Amino acid sequence: MVYLLALAFGLLSASYSPALPTDNQWFWLLLIALFLSGVFLLLSKIRLARLGRSQPLLWRLTLFALLFVLGCCWSWRYGARLVDGQLAESLAGKDMLVHGRVVGLPTEDDQRVRFFFDVERAFMNGNALSSELLPKRLRLSWYQASFGSAQTSRSSAISVLPGEYWQLVVRLKPPRGLVNPGGFDYQRWLLARGVNAGGYVRGSPLNRLQSGGSRLSIDHWRYHIRQRILALPDSAARPLLIALALGDKSGVDPLTWKLLQDSGTVHLLAISGLHIGLIAGAGYLMVGLLARLLSLRFPYFVFFQRWSLVGSVVCGCFYAAMAGFTLPTQRAMIMLVVAAVIVWQGRYQAVWFGWLLALCLCLLLDPLAGFDTGFWLSFLAVAALLLAMRRNFMTAKLFQFIKAQWVVFVGLLLPLMLLGLPVSLLAPGINFFAIIWVGMFVVPVLLLGVVLFMVAPSVAEVVWSATAGMVEWFLLAVNWLVISTDNLPFIYKFSGELGFLNIVLMGTACLLLLLPGLRFRWLLLIAFIPLLLPQLRQQPALRLTFLDVGQGVAVLVEVGGRRLLYDTGPVWGKPYSQKLPSADRKSLALFSRSAANSVVLPYIDFRGVDYLDKVIISHGDSDHQGGAETVFASMNTGLWLAGELERLPESISAESCHGKSWGWEGVDFKILPLPVASAGDEFKANDYSCVLSIRGYGQHILLPGDIESSREADVVGRIAGPVDILLSPHHGSLTSSSMFFVQALKPDQVVVSAGYRNRYGHPHSRVLGRYRSIGAQILNTFEMGAITVTVSRDGVVATQTAREQIARYWYRQH
Repeated sequence: MVYLLALAFGLLSASYSPALPTDNQWFWLLLIALFLSGVFLLLSKIRLARLGRSQPLLWRLTLFALLFVLGCCWSWRYGARLVDGQLAESLAGKDMLVHGRVVGLPTEDDQRVRFFFDVERAFMNGNALSSELLPKRLRLSWYQASFGSAQTSRSSAISVLPGEYWQLVVRLKPPRGLVNPGGFDYQRWLLARGVNAGGYVRGSPLNRLQSGGSRLSIDHWRYHIRQRILALPDSAARPLLIALALGDKSGVDPLTWKLLQDSGTVHLLAISGLHIGLIAGAGYLMVGLLARLLSLRFPYFVFFQRWSLVGSVVCGCFYAAMAGFTLPTQRAMIMLVVAAVIVWQGRYQAVWFGWLLALCLCLLLDPLAGFDTGFWLSFLAVAALLLAMRRNFMTAKLFQFIKAQWVVFVGLLLPLMLLGLPVSLLAPGINFFAIIWVGMFVVPVLLLGVVLFMVAPSVAEVVWSATAGMVEWFLLAVNWLVISTDNLPFIYKFSGELGFLNIVLMGTACLLLLLPGLRFRWLLLIAFIPLLLPQLRQQPALRLTFLDVGQGVAVLVEVGGRRLLYDTGPVWGKPYSQKLPSADRKSLALFSRSAANSVVLPYIDFRGVDYLDKVIISHGDSDHQGGAETVFASMNTGLWLAGELERLPESISAESCHGKSWGWEGVDFKILPLPVASAGDEFKANDYSCVLSIRGYGQHILLPGDIESSREADVVGRIAGPVDILLSPHHGSLTSSSMFFVQALKPDQVVVSAGYRNRYGHPHSRVLGRYRSIGAQILNTFEMGAITVTVSRDGVVATQTAREQIARYWYRQH
């Protein structure tokens, strides 16, 4: 078993490395692997010549080292294949004609359809791309406005079906995501799914459907099942039925998501080990019963347990296929097959070997799985169950099921806190009933409808309608429970920093709490007292974080215990309808497609901030105030200041920012007043930006919003002395950062907050040249990720970028 640990360590350590091996390093790695292989074979020959003797220590160490090196090589080779397969930078942003097939279930809204596309041929300027340059899998968006030009017999509404073969004109860019501490790694998510490029379909008469999909494909059936469920009477249960049957959660509305999150039951929507295990268990019981009956007539069915195992694997595989064989379902199937083999052979004492074997197989399948929170939570939950219930793990008593909820809660308590995820104190009780209802009633009946759909679609609709009623009852019960406990502290989220000693103490306490037969185990809860104490951390005097929000701005300023948010980043989705009631708008704002939801709020949460003393919206452009309503709906905030009050959402009460000033713990904040307009002067909207000057501990920082050159002279006249750190006005646009402005301020560091390959061409090369001419250091978020500047009480400035801090080998510099 220890040798499997060596393989797992090798796979994981290589995936976390900041860079891939160079050609020279690969040579030495292979040389080491060959050397270890030779030593291992030699020692094995000596061991075989001395029968009856125990394995030499040197033989064990050699095998351990060999498996570790092989694990590293496998993981690095996997990573090299992913990185080398990314779209070449020379092809980015250019029109390309691609031929290929739609894979998986497309997701649709009223603006676009998104889908994965496997490319077979590609052409650029009439020339075929070589296999080395050909992107194998794309993630495409096809917008409604450009669909009408497609050569298809369908209506002008977007309609892309699984398995269809299309010719499309696309514009692509390499897989890339926003990089912020504590944020979601979208680039890794794409690479783990084999995506080599992302982009959108261009409006062109060359876009044409060339052939339909096969009726025998799984995705064909999945699509038509989804459409039949969507045709059921309208209810909140329809999207949940699709999520539970097909693994497609795109249709679940934000209010339902929030309800399930607050109740701690949102994991029931993710088809993974729990669902597949329950369906496999149902298959085990049904096939076992059938085999017992058949054994009365046919002797070869006497081994009913083995037939039961076959039935459980087949049922699990069927459910995984309906879910599209996603990575979580693939991992669940590996664990199921390994468990079935152990039971088949009757080797119940080898459960830990099976656990490690499944872990290694999952990492061999996807070496990047170690970055997936669900991967660790799944394996740790199984480990907790094995540790606490090993003696009677195969029993099906009600008490054991109740105990399992407590075991999983304790086993995942520390990992959830370390990952910054909320811990629901109601989760064991709620999940006891939720798992029984959803896993043992809803899902089996739902899948019965899936099977019936293939032979009797009308009967399947009746079954699904009944299932929808069961789901609605479940939602009503959960909603009542959430409302009843709304004011009680049942949701706990640790936001401090646990020291190494505290982690060891709490990990040991959780381990001992799980061990059976230990008396006075409740006394071990003393180890969790540090969670209730205030977290004392050494803080810099002043801290600014320029978040990577793409084409927009969001800056978190921290001074001691005070926090200020300057702008909230862009919004990417369609604005909410103005006809919605204010309560619904507030709830929906929590789930808007904006940088506030995907970047700003997760980072604020990562920093352990639960209150913003001030929020400044520099002006009304959507790339600066796009997430304002989301921040307002999600957090407790103090005073709001804005440069253009009339463009702020009506739900937010704010004051004009111009001319305001205040001080926090030795740091002075001042927002410059607007200049007095002369006759004939016309201010552009950008010139109404809040220009924030921050002075403290020997440093002067200027956040000018999107001011243009027409206001820069006034700003220079109101600022005494040079600036140490400057946020480049208007993302480095050519209409700002005039030579007069640059030479007058003479910043030491210039931060450019702009999106990768944005359509405006920000920052302009001439603007960058102006800053370089005065010797300024240029820092940009699209290349470096989030940029954090800290100032100590002694005036020492330290700068750190997220791409250097997180350091993943797939973060290529463009």
